[in-house]
Amino acid sequence: MRKLTSATYVLVFLLASCLEVRTETVVLSSGKTINGTIIRTNGNDLMLLTDYGTFNFGSDNIKEIKSANPEAAEAPITKRFPEFKTAVLALSRQAWATYLAQIPATVIDKGMFRNEPYVSFRCNEDYEVNVYGDLKDPAAIEAGVYRKLVIDDSAKMSCLHFIESILGDAADKEVLRNLSHEKDLKVRNGITFEITPPTDEDAYQGWWISVFSEKKLNQSRASEKELRDITIAKAGATKSTKGGDDASSWSAEEMKRARPSNAETISFISSSGEVVTNAEVVRVVDNAYIIWRRGASGGMVRLADLPESLRSRFGYDAAKAAGSYAAEEQRKAQFAQERNQGAPTVPASGLSGESGYSDYVSPTSDGGRVFVNGYTRKDGTYVQSYTRRK
Repeated sequence: MRKLTSATYVLVFLLASCLEVRTETVVLSSGKTINGTIIRTNGNDLMLLTDYGTFNFGSDNIKEIKSANPEAAEAPITKRFPEFKTAVLALSRQAWATYLAQIPATVIDKGMFRNEPYVSFRCNEDYEVNVYGDLKDPAAIEAGVYRKLVIDDSAKMSCLHFIESILGDAADKEVLRNLSHEKDLKVRNGITFEITPPTDEDAYQGWWISVFSEKKLNQSRASEKELRDITIAKAGATKSTKGGDDASSWSAEEMKRARPSNAETISFISSSGEVVTNAEVVRVVDNAYIIWRRGASGGMVRLADLPESLRSRFGYDAAKAAGSYAAEEQRKAQFAQERNQGAPTVPASGLSGESGYSDYVSPTSDGGRVFVNGYTRKDGTYVQSYTRRK
């Protein structure tokens, strides 16, 4: 077994960085060969892009890389949005798309993308790009950010510029540019352009810019029966070892990067000493509070009272939060004054319950499924969920 030398990796990186599209043949230690385009180096791994997905290769598994002549120059994008391969090539060239990696595509059970097969990529930790439906003729493409980037306007603009760069219609680009970054939805000639904020139920705590065809989404959406056939439980997807031949295997680290499948839950000790376990995170308000519920009870916790790592996770913004906290204190003072005077009162805040918590435990997600198989619909549309490493 022969490892690639450092010089070879430099050469591969240069080939991947140039604007020409090249086809490489990767010869594995087993003798098997796979053709595709090397678009990114991730440490000592290589990512090979094919028409329907990506393969990751560790240096120990590669015997040789043969580079063919450059393909014909990339044709300009003429469709309203491009096929999967073109979109991922464009993504790999974004300055912010470092550490680009394909991650498990968690089944989405809410909103327009419910039960929609897709492939998912994470880069620079908190950016995510997803391509839905038939990858040769996608039903939707979206880009979004998580955690601290949900309050980073420059990160949102990066997502918007990326989506704009892969649109083939100048009028579509104009619609995209005029969307409100807070929350918006516009439709033009059968294509929907949408900004989804972290507070929406189907946002999974992220901020998203999405472009989609509702008609195509409905064509490629999996029925409940199809869903059972083309997905695997998350617990089962991590059983195989990383780098194995099982097409359904993901490493524990890769699974961590997938979007949560169920509502996030928290466990904590309230300021009164009560232990609250498995409380559902309902939403984040004003980058200042987490609203939670458990059964019929609920409350809110200040993000400022949580550790730094968790404040970042939920997009805490000290400047914006200061105004919310000041308003909350003013409401409490008014409430106390009216109560002392015997006047009719209203609650000091929108939710009752504890407002200061300690010993916060990181949210967890359990259960859920990820896509592992493609399928053909009755209308002939082929929906490819992903292609795994070999």
